[in-house]
Amino acid sequence: MNYLCFSEFVRLPEIPPDTPETNPIMCFNDHPQFNTISADMVVTGCAKLSIDFDVQLGKHVENLKGELCMLIAQCQ
Repeated sequence: MNYLCFSEFVRLPEIPPDTPETNPIMCFNDHPQFNTISADMVVTGCAKLSIDFDVQLGKHVENLKGELCMLIAQCQ
């Protein structure tokens, strides 16, 4: 018997290590000084903010699902 074998590698995007201390675009306490921010800082900062938002939203949705299940259980 002959077998064909295919393999694929999926590379997940790297999570940027940016923080409000290292990337001014992530700091909401002050207006960013755009003359000191590079295009790379904007891209990685926005990517990190997007990932953080997605994680927090997922946690919130899971919390709401848990509360909904508890409410349903109480009504039965």
